[in-house]
Amino acid sequence: MPRRPSHRRLSRPEPTEERALLAAAQAGSTPARQALLVASLPGVRALVLAQYRREPDRDDLVQEAMIELHAAIDRYDLAHPAGARLLTFARPALLGRIERYRRRLRAGLHEPPSEEAIVDDEHTVEAID
Repeated sequence: MPRRPSHRRLSRPEPTEERALLAAAQAGSTPARQALLVASLPGVRALVLAQYRREPDRDDLVQEAMIELHAAIDRYDLAHPAGARLLTFARPALLGRIERYRRRLRAGLHEPPSEEAIVDDEHTVEAID
């Protein structure tokens, strides 16, 4: 994903625009899904910072939350008359995913890359024979 210019602030879509993007994303539109994810990233970062301020691996927590947000887009019910904003709807699922990730880390179930893997100059992983 290309880096966005630092001088440009992303604005959160209006509720009607967000619902239109959600409908398009649920219908399979990749640009609509990407627009929702990009627009939601600052809110997800703020949520992680507010809930897990002392965690050293907050970027990993943001990544886990963004993975869950992908699924939340598909679960969002557009037919619900009082349709909440996407982040409001997804917040419990995002926090649940983060907590499951943290439990896996504490239990040692989430292992870092093995010592047998190296990263070359092009950022691809190759196994050492």
